[in-house]
Amino acid sequence: KAASTLFYNRGYQNTTIADIAEKAGVAVGTFYLYFKDKYTIYALVLSDFQKKIRDTINNEIAKAPTRLEKERLGLKAWLTFVAEHNRVYEMIWESMYVDKKLFNNYYTKFAEAYANSLHRDHLHLEQDVDLKTVAFMLMGISNFIGLKTVFERKFTEAEIDKMVDDAIKVLDNGLFK
Repeated sequence: KAASTLFYNRGYQNTTIADIAEKAGVAVGTFYLYFKDKYTIYALVLSDFQKKIRDTINNEIAKAPTRLEKERLGLKAWLTFVAEHNRVYEMIWESMYVDKKLFNNYYTKFAEAYANSLHRDHLHLEQDVDLKTVAFMLMGISNFIGLKTVFERKFTEAEIDKMVDDAIKVLDNGLFK
């Protein structure tokens, strides 16, 4: 928990093992009983953060009756998460500079889980399209709308609902229909 708080607030480069130990109220030597190094605990914190995001979204979409409603609720859950944790992008994207494999794995795991969910919901497209590609496409939409909320500081429920409604209209009606 101490490492998570420090990495979130200060970033990987500006957090030391001594900082983590001090915040946790333990000696530096105790840290090394549980973790090999700062990278090891960072990878764990990033994985836990990813799980928290996935769980937040999955809890919101669990009872949605249609795929479109899952997209709506999932996007709203993500934007609400961003509003509450508006340093989320720093936390995730910093992993690209810590170890590019962490960043790649972070998004690849999300895309694989998303594609599996699309498959389970029997998403049928008119053309033969790879669902993992569709997953990355939908993640991209969510990602950049999330950035819009951060850049424009649009965090109210009404502002989030408007962005979600606009995105769902485009998805439901087809951009080039």
